[in-house]
Amino acid sequence: MFPLYMAKPSETVQVICIEGGRGIRKKLMDVGIVPKVTVRVISSGERYPTIVEKDGMRLILGYGASKKIYVSPISGGE
Repeated sequence: MFPLYMAKPSETVQVICIEGGRGIRKKLMDVGIVPKVTVRVISSGERYPTIVEKDGMRLILGYGASKKIYVSPISGGE
């Protein structure tokens, strides 16, 4: 388990947990990022926005949010 920003591009990961208060949890829940959801990482990196794809929709998450989302890999990259 590791923070989302550490996932490699084209890696498919499952959200395990979200650390943080009600505000960040609600914002992420509103866009469908909740535990047990699977997302594909488009781009990521420390101090950069993380772009993920979920159900055909791309979401841009700031570094602050992506370091609070803990994920586990499902499959490797291409």
